[in-house]
Amino acid sequence: MASHHFPYTGFPSAPTHSNSSPNITSPFETSPVITFHPLTNGDVRTRREREADIVRNFSSELTTLLPIQPNLKPKYEQVALLDDVISDLVSLRRLKEVCTVPISSEEVISCIAWSQPQNKHFALSYNTKIKLYDYRQTLENGLISQYLCCPFEEVKTDSQVLSIAFQRSHISYCLASGEKDGTICLWRYEEQRNTNQFVKDTIDKLASTCWTVSWMPGSTLVTYGGQDGIIRIHECVTKTSMYEWRADASVNALLFANQNLLIAGTSSDAIPLYDLRTPSISIGKLKRVNQGVCALSSIVGSEFEVVSASKDSTLTLWDLRMRRLVRGYRGHKNEDKFVGLANNGKFIAVGTEDDSIILYHKEISSPVMCYNYPPGNMGFVRCLSFHEDEKHLIGGNSTGNVKILKIEMDLP
Repeated sequence: MASHHFPYTGFPSAPTHSNSSPNITSPFETSPVITFHPLTNGDVRTRREREADIVRNFSSELTTLLPIQPNLKPKYEQVALLDDVISDLVSLRRLKEVCTVPISSEEVISCIAWSQPQNKHFALSYNTKIKLYDYRQTLENGLISQYLCCPFEEVKTDSQVLSIAFQRSHISYCLASGEKDGTICLWRYEEQRNTNQFVKDTIDKLASTCWTVSWMPGSTLVTYGGQDGIIRIHECVTKTSMYEWRADASVNALLFANQNLLIAGTSSDAIPLYDLRTPSISIGKLKRVNQGVCALSSIVGSEFEVVSASKDSTLTLWDLRMRRLVRGYRGHKNEDKFVGLANNGKFIAVGTEDDSIILYHKEISSPVMCYNYPPGNMGFVRCLSFHEDEKHLIGGNSTGNVKILKIEMDLP
């Protein structure tokens, strides 16, 4: 653990709120007004200069990591967490653009997903197409190799694809997709005439738009939902429908926190939780703010933390064990669109409606860095996904611009 030479008592006192309630329903109703000081992308100053700037600009938020009681010293764990956060911010150098994926389209990139690491593939979709790319050599060398110049697989769908998800188990199906007309498909490789063909099986047709598909980790179950507000779970090997129940609003995002717990992001003001042993009844709700949830992301390395994105330009970190909010994040613009959301366990990335990618540290409520798409056709960043190496991030926007970025950190 790096050592930072500053006295914790040097931070300004945290604001007090005499009228605050213990039953907080909004992550910001007791938060102080914060002036954002995101770090400069590509900062070339020395570590000591950056450290002094970070302590000064983020002092009010760093103070909250040390809830000091009168006449009591902070606990070792609190000091260690504060030290780690400052070390992360000082080490954060830039969001480096590795390459632009060459796509001959100006359509909205509606979804992106990485495959299993050993396959070195990623998939993206726009309009009525799903394309699979081979990214070997690209992440290692930062070059647009011959593998990335064109997709090795391209399939056409019946309508616009709005959600895709790779299966991480070793079964024949490798990809699930949900479409605007409600079609739910599973994709697999099948040997035909001595070659592997990418073929689809349609497993369901919803009455309205499908917004989200998601796999249960380590299983053959896929869940999906959409505008009709019905959540469905399908078993892929036996090709049977396992469960079906109605949520309280349109289902925008679904996420398995573990083998039994399913989280649903809906258009209502709460996030319902479901236990698959009794799925038709919600076992609890995470209270949201004014707008519904448009994206969910499970915190990497944690079974009990999830972050949600809402169309009120906020993110919220939740503790699933205590069913309470931990932290709210604000500083990006998201008032109307479905934007991308991803995390690597330490940093949370979110797309914006002004064609930027905002990076938050998990322990800091305000942005720490920003990447702006090149000027031109202004759009919004629709989808984001972190690679399992936790350094590379891929993002696609509404004008067909796909970037692979790398979080560059200095060694402590």
